[in-house]
Amino acid sequence: MAKKQHDDNEIERELCRGKGKKKKRKIKKHGGKSKKYKGQGIGSNPISKAAGRKNMSKPGQTNNPNGRPKGSISIVGAIKKILAQPDHEDNTINVAQRLALVAAERAQAGDFKFWQSLMERTDGKVPDHLVIQKTQEMVEQEAAAIAGIVTEIILPLADEYIEDDEDRAAFITDLAEQLAAKFADEDEDEDEEKPKKKKKGKKKDEEEQVPIVTRIARTRKHTNSKHRRLLEMGEECGKIRTEAWRRYGSIGAIGRTPRTIRDEDWMSGIELAAPTPLQARLWKATLQDSLDDIKAYKAAA
Repeated sequence: MAKKQHDDNEIERELCRGKGKKKKRKIKKHGGKSKKYKGQGIGSNPISKAAGRKNMSKPGQTNNPNGRPKGSISIVGAIKKILAQPDHEDNTINVAQRLALVAAERAQAGDFKFWQSLMERTDGKVPDHLVIQKTQEMVEQEAAAIAGIVTEIILPLADEYIEDDEDRAAFITDLAEQLAAKFADEDEDEDEEKPKKKKKGKKKDEEEQVPIVTRIARTRKHTNSKHRRLLEMGEECGKIRTEAWRRYGSIGAIGRTPRTIRDEDWMSGIELAAPTPLQARLWKATLQDSLDDIKAYKAAA
């Protein structure tokens, strides 16, 4: 009986033999070239071009907030480019005018370092690159004339942008005062509604009172009303910073690197009736940064 069963198993194995074999697939090897684009030159495949595009170098200092705008050239490159124009040998006034024009355009784009560097190079003297290229072709009187023209054009330009810094500081200060006045009025309304409690200890003079903006920024109490107030203050200070950056560029342009807070950490608190102490602390940090920004703008004027 066992032998018969063994034979039946052998028969089944013979019948099934070969049915389970898989066909070997021919694996197509992909090299660096594609037949579709064969003969069209190196890098003609758009897929390989897209892959290589990620590593391509980009002009300008893209990651430096204090650097020149993306794609622009340095002051040395700009002067060389101006001097390379064909009519600079005959018309010396155009050299100075072009330098001033480039400085003005760069300043409007937020690059104030260009005209500052140009000021240093034109402080009563011919810029170094003008000396190198011009003294071989011109006499000393003509070189001095160019220096006078450049200084005459660039100095008023510098004064103009110094005044702009003062306007910038005044603008930021006005917004901060409006913000402080708004929340000071709200505090007065709340004080009228709530009965005043007598406090023991020395009374502070009115001159020694801490400003409302600073007081809220430094508070350590985390009640629900304080949370809401911090959210409102943070939103208002955010508007100040956004408007200032829109008009005058990033705060990094005057030498400060703002502390960054991730949006998901504190923006969710706007929708909550009672934000958490963590969100309140993050709003305090944002508010304190805004106050520091205002001081920095005033110091830069």
